[in-house]
Amino acid sequence: MFPDCLFCDILSGRSPAEVICRSRSHLVMADPAPIRPGHLLVLPRHHCACFEDLSPVLAGGLMRLGQTMARLLKAEYDVPRVGFVITGHDVPHVHAHLVPMVEPTDITSRRYIPLDEVPFALPPRAPRTEIADTAERLRTRFELA
Repeated sequence: MFPDCLFCDILSGRSPAEVICRSRSHLVMADPAPIRPGHLLVLPRHHCACFEDLSPVLAGGLMRLGQTMARLLKAEYDVPRVGFVITGHDVPHVHAHLVPMVEPTDITSRRYIPLDEVPFALPPRAPRTEIADTAERLRTRFELA
């Protein structure tokens, strides 16, 4: 655990989060600023800033849990695809985003935008009640799976 890492604080219980499920090696939580309802984060419990430094066991667990969650999200939100992106630059702790894909541009790349200047803003934080409701529905679906 790293003292100045938001995700380490969540994993240790020092900071709140809407947790969907926990395992010995990973945690799944609702993103507090979702791109779409159902946007989840998968975090390894071991602090690692860069994906390439993550052990093969933890990387494999991240993928397996991501696949499980993607199936649940597809069923819950009736979408044909779930985007899966591994990051670690906004919070320097490896994590994967899972986003129910309603529109093809829900997760996109700057190279597809033909403008020189593109304003960038984080999605607004969702109301706490909305995140809690999303988390409860997905926790129930996970427990039944």
